[in-house]
Amino acid sequence: MGPLDNIEVDPRFEYCSQGKNLMSVTKTITVTMTPTLLKEVEQLAKEEERTVSELVREALRRYQRQQHWGKLRSYGRDKALELGIKKRNVVPLIREFRRQQRGGKPRGKPRK
Repeated sequence: MGPLDNIEVDPRFEYCSQGKNLMSVTKTITVTMTPTLLKEVEQLAKEEERTVSELVREALRRYQRQQHWGKLRSYGRDKALELGIKKRNVVPLIREFRRQQRGGKPRGKPRK
């Protein structure tokens, strides 16, 4: 985990949650793209009243989340195969596990 992982950034300001100026905690990189893509990105940034940097950061964060969830899904599929769990059994198994976690108590308000 890096030193910047726990810093929450308010996109409306140039300051992070720890009161530091973002310019002191960011690095500048060079990204190459076709002129057509750059024009589209700049237009999108203009429409959303954001900077190109903000759009690129958001795209990278979304990509990271997508990769993370993809790895979790793959792990789940592999474990299910290993344990012989069929797709139709997943939801009932999750419900049973959650019921056990609650100590056998029903969840929420009883239905009428």
